[in-house]
Amino acid sequence: MGINYTHFSAKQGLRQVHNGASFPWKFQHKLFFVAAVLSWKKNIAAGRVMEQYELPPKKYRGMLAWAIRNFPLEYIYIRDKGSSGGSVHVNENMRGKKLSLKFVARGMRVIIDGKAAAVLHKYDSDLFDIRWTIAYYREYRDGRQHYAITGYPHPQEPQYSGPDDSLLPEVKRTVFRSVIGAQLIEITFTGKIPIRRTDILAFPPSEDFHCWEIDYRRHEKQNHPQR
Repeated sequence: MGINYTHFSAKQGLRQVHNGASFPWKFQHKLFFVAAVLSWKKNIAAGRVMEQYELPPKKYRGMLAWAIRNFPLEYIYIRDKGSSGGSVHVNENMRGKKLSLKFVARGMRVIIDGKAAAVLHKYDSDLFDIRWTIAYYREYRDGRQHYAITGYPHPQEPQYSGPDDSLLPEVKRTVFRSVIGAQLIEITFTGKIPIRRTDILAFPPSEDFHCWEIDYRRHEKQNHPQR
C-alpha cells in the first residue's frame, strides 16, 4: 500500500538539471542542492509534501537492517517514479513475512519470504550513491493526515521545533523511501522509529537541511529502561 504523499526526490530534480551530462565532483554537491530545491518547490505546489528526513549517504544499509530487526513491517511498495500510483511492481502486505534486501553494485534486490520480488537498478548516469529518507506518517485525532513543508525544524513552520515536538500529531508509521533508477520504493514500519539530527549537511553548502540518523540509544532506553 503506497502512502498518499509526494516524495521529496532530489534525484528527480537532478535529472532536470544535468539532463544526462556529467560534472566534475567539486560541482556535484551544489548541483544536487539546486535539484533538491527544484523538486521541493514542485512538491509544495502540489500541496502534499510529507515530513521527511535525509539519511547520511552510505549509512542507510545499517539503518534499514536494524529497522527490519526491531520494528514490525507493514508494507513494501515499488512503482515507476512519476507514475502517481500507476505502474506498480510490488504492493505487498508484509505482516508475518520476512524481508531481505541485498545491495549490489548496480542497485538492490528485494526478497520476500526467500523469493525474489524485485530488482532495482541504478542508472549509469547517476552521480551519487543511492539516497534514502525516513518519512513520518502522522494523523490528527479526527483521522486527517498531517502534511508538512519538509522535515522539522523548518523556517516555513516555526511553530514546530523538531520531529519530537509535542504539538505535532502522533506518528502512526515510519517509511523508508528512495528512488533507485526508474523506480520508487517505500518500506513501511509500524510506529515511530526515533531519529536524531547529525552534523552532516544533506545538500552542502546549504545549511538549511541536515542529515538525520536512527537514535539507537533513545530506542534502547525506551524499550529496555533497566539496562
